[in-house]
Amino acid sequence: MTATPYGRGVDVRWVTAFVDRRAESFRETLDFWQAVSGCHLSPWRGANEEFATLLPDDGSDAHLRIQRTASASCGSHIDLHVKDVRSGVEDCLQLEASIVADHVGYVVLQTPGGLPFCVVAHHGERRRQRPVALGDSGPKTLLDQLSVDVDSQAFDDEVRFWAAITGWDALAARRPEFVPLARQPAMPLRILLQRRTKPAGATGCHLDFACDDVAAATQAHWARGASVVSTHRDWTVLADPSGTHYCLTARLPETGTLATT
Repeated sequence: MTATPYGRGVDVRWVTAFVDRRAESFRETLDFWQAVSGCHLSPWRGANEEFATLLPDDGSDAHLRIQRTASASCGSHIDLHVKDVRSGVEDCLQLEASIVADHVGYVVLQTPGGLPFCVVAHHGERRRQRPVALGDSGPKTLLDQLSVDVDSQAFDDEVRFWAAITGWDALAARRPEFVPLARQPAMPLRILLQRRTKPAGATGCHLDFACDDVAAATQAHWARGASVVSTHRDWTVLADPSGTHYCLTARLPETGTLATT
């Protein structure tokens, strides 16, 4: 793969994925994500107790949170953990992000393509979660990637934005519709940009698991309440109990790289 440098914009120390879901079927969806991520739930927080963290059972630092939302949209978003929130926000604005909401302790922004993300404080997180076995002798998986889904006309701008904001190089992938960013070794989540084949408006994102056996992982997720949407050579698209899509991918959970050659 060939790296393409775009410069370093924000001092990102950690990244966290958010599972954003509406109140309908929220309890079932929450139970599902705890089971498949190998995590247990923190105490609820927020003005309406709408936020919680999924804490890895292996004692590592969390990189997954869940939010009950009243919004008409649901899906996922990413939090960038930085040493100084205000400085991080200013860096994002210089890279053409825009502010959506300014809260105490964190700021919600959006990318040039319209994808919401948050800048939050770093609290020393550094220990990545280990792969999770689904059952006593089941497949090993790890939630380790956020896929940014972008319309064709906004794709190049969104790649430049994420490469610049993270300081991670954009890499050439095996398929032209994908551009992975070169994750730093300490980071718990990779970022993959995916060019949509059909126009769909604002940029969105979904979560990906790395799996040592996609077929077995699919069965394990189905048994916990997921449904299969489509099957491809290197990944399978599923829907969680809320109907929101995510993927199981044929990547090694230990490294995040493709298991196939």
